[in-house]
Amino acid sequence: MNSKHDGKLVEFPLEAIDNEVVYQRRINNKIDDTYVQHIRIPVLNKEIPKEIPFVYLRHRPVHDRFGARGFLGSNSPLNTFRLDQMVIGLSLTPVALGISVSALSFTSLPKFVAQSLASVAPYIANSGDRKLASKTMWRFFVATSINLLVAMLIALAAEPLVLPLFGDAFLDSVPVVQILLVSAVVIGARRVLSEGMRAMGFPGVGSTAEAVSWIFLVASLAVLAPYWQLIGIAVSIVLSNAVSLGSVLHRALGGESRMAPEVNGSITLPNEL
Repeated sequence: MNSKHDGKLVEFPLEAIDNEVVYQRRINNKIDDTYVQHIRIPVLNKEIPKEIPFVYLRHRPVHDRFGARGFLGSNSPLNTFRLDQMVIGLSLTPVALGISVSALSFTSLPKFVAQSLASVAPYIANSGDRKLASKTMWRFFVATSINLLVAMLIALAAEPLVLPLFGDAFLDSVPVVQILLVSAVVIGARRVLSEGMRAMGFPGVGSTAEAVSWIFLVASLAVLAPYWQLIGIAVSIVLSNAVSLGSVLHRALGGESRMAPEVNGSITLPNEL
């Protein structure tokens, strides 16, 4: 009932009962210092029965208690704040930064397609039928293959498009465009799949994948950027996103086996406050 997490703790007995508020008994659902147990009780026929027919028990890490675990996966610093451009600006020339920005503009359409699918996928994947939700999630993942066709068409037309849009000075951006288009396709597939997983009860999958991509990105930048400069940075972004997608695929393929257990039978709720 306290979905906003803005309730206040009061000690009973009270001198007076306020009829304008709802009182709930606070249940300590911490199992230990690491995990909490969510006790979800269905209400049948809009009435609370005298004996609870069954409950759902779900165990989550304490730091994931209010959904914070999925924040990083939905708000990638690399894609939101373009920290890769900051790296280019600090380590390379202003010309390289300009080439990078012009190349990045060609990836907007594949990203838009993926973002549209990722916005719809969670609502459909969030189904009571776990098998149907899983099939729907994978259908959306396959649908991102349209991005591959879009990216191929843009890659083939990159040079004819760069000339009228940016001029001869930006012809060096053509190979960067083609590399970043690969990254856009991979990012789109990862986002759709991770959003579907989040809707199915795995909010940390996307965040874990994002953390993995950052670790791999730092390592690959250290190896490739000094030798290939701008191309090396673009290739590092592609490789890190590919590893990140692999992380999500690994979790998604075994996702159903890690669903929280469903416990049938009546229980006695904890008495401690």
